[in-house]
Amino acid sequence: MKNRLTNVNFLGLINVRKVIEKDQSLVSFSVVDDSVVNSNIFGLGIKTDDRLIAHVLFSVENEISEIHSLAVDPFFRSMGWGKTLLCGAFTYSLSRGCSRCLLQVRVSNYTAIALYEKQDFFVGRLLKDYYDRPREDGLEMVCYLE
Repeated sequence: MKNRLTNVNFLGLINVRKVIEKDQSLVSFSVVDDSVVNSNIFGLGIKTDDRLIAHVLFSVENEISEIHSLAVDPFFRSMGWGKTLLCGAFTYSLSRGCSRCLLQVRVSNYTAIALYEKQDFFVGRLLKDYYDRPREDGLEMVCYLE
């Protein structure tokens, strides 16, 4: 993907668009300013009591979906929200014609890597010195969508 965007860029541009589940806990986001990032950026979030507790932000370009950010509030971890958001991103990406999904993760983020592997991601390649602050290698992980 051309654009490598940070959480700050995304979070500053998110606008809640609509509720897509009956219990009103899963919300859909859209990018507000297309001049800053391309219009192929999407997001899903989990909210409780008007508080966002988890989100996934991803892009769709050609036949590839890329996860840019997946985060769950520490108090709400191990409840399946990360898996729920990934499945939502996969479903939307499939509807847009994507056949695979990519993401990058720090090699030290064992919890995230375990979640991704449970969702059929595998390591595509090592990204040497990919992250700053602190300097660290990354992994590019790939999942084929079905």
